Amino acid sequence: MEAVMTPHIQFRTDYWLTKESIQPGGGYWLSFPVDATEATYTVTGTPAYWGYPDPTYSFTMSVREVHVTTANQGGDPAPVEHWVGASFYNTGTQPIVRWITCMHSVTNATFNRSSEVSTSMKLAAIHDRQGSIITITAGSAESSPHPEIRPGQYYIEISSQEIAETLQEDLGDEHIFKRLDEIMNNYRVDVGSGSFQAKLVEKP
Repeated sequence: MEAVMTPHIQFRTDYWLTKESIQPGGGYWLSFPVDATEATYTVTGTPAYWGYPDPTYSFTMSVREVHVTTANQGGDPAPVEHWVGASFYNTGTQPIVRWITCMHSVTNATFNRSSEVSTSMKLAAIHDRQGSIITITAGSAESSPHPEIRPGQYYIEISSQEIAETLQEDLGDEHIFKRLDEIMNNYRVDVGSGSFQAKLVEKP
């Protein structure tokens, strides 16, 4: 396995489903974990049209306030995290509950020539104190984007492998959103586990 200095291109896609719709004129803030600050980042947001009763509705989204931040988490040695933050605004005339975010980055760094590409998707969710899912996201990257949460809400990564395995990138947008809708309607977060990586349990 040979390591070389070469332009490294990454492209991540994340799917979002929420009960708290983005109203026209409103926005949704997301922070994406990244490897370095010297890369060039492009972020886009696209409403998902599947599932709406009338496809003639105006669903459009714009991305603003994109910037890179660095956080020192403390410790010895102190771990450093890099984030790309962006606001996704509803510029259409109807509320948005399903949308897709994409982030494209280009940087020069040393990487191994050979690597495996996985099509399985990672799950994360925002839930309330009772474990009811408010927002759920699925993406291909190792770390999920962090949304802005409100008081009484909690963000977790979902470790229920038997559920996550039913989501694959090659399913297509409609089937991914259908699966996310099924998870939101039929499962809740096991709030008694006390772990950042929580499990889902079926609703009674």
